Amino acid sequence: MNSYRLSAVFLFCAILFGGCVYQEMKTDDLSFPQTNCYYAITVIDVVDGDTIKAVVNNGTIISIRFLGIDTPELHKEDNVPNEYNYITNTTCLSEFALLAKEHLQNLLQNATGFIKFDENVSVKDIYGRYLCYVYNDKMIDVQKNLLKKGYARVYDAENFLMKEEYKIVQHYAIDNMVGLWSC
Repeated sequence: MNSYRLSAVFLFCAILFGGCVYQEMKTDDLSFPQTNCYYAITVIDVVDGDTIKAVVNNGTIISIRFLGIDTPELHKEDNVPNEYNYITNTTCLSEFALLAKEHLQNLLQNATGFIKFDENVSVKDIYGRYLCYVYNDKMIDVQKNLLKKGYARVYDAENFLMKEEYKIVQHYAIDNMVGLWSC
């Protein structure tokens, strides 16, 4: 089944079983977004491997932190040994941070996509970034994609709906020493 047909099936099922699928974001939606809706975005900047800046349909520019994952820091000195299981090579981690950012630029830069909020997590983090699941225009779960390629780890400090599914993908990457897990 091609990806467009799969996306159509996904959207149909989401409408049938989940209610709202696509919601035009209004200014007041930014404070209290619906958790069962996909909001359209246009990515204008990839800040790093888990943060982007995007424009929502009302023209507002927002900063989005990918919910449920964490990627290494771009600067070697900002990475902490053993933060990613037992990886102590912070140079290797920063190299994969750059690869994660480049991967996101190829996947999302100047592209349309969607965000979705999680009912178990705050709308924003302590830095004012929106905490969301991010999907590209083909409805590919970007967080899951980063985990599969070994560019990210599951961020265990949050209790989000996709946690167990993301952990399964992460374990695959660890077991196969994919990406940063080869450090």
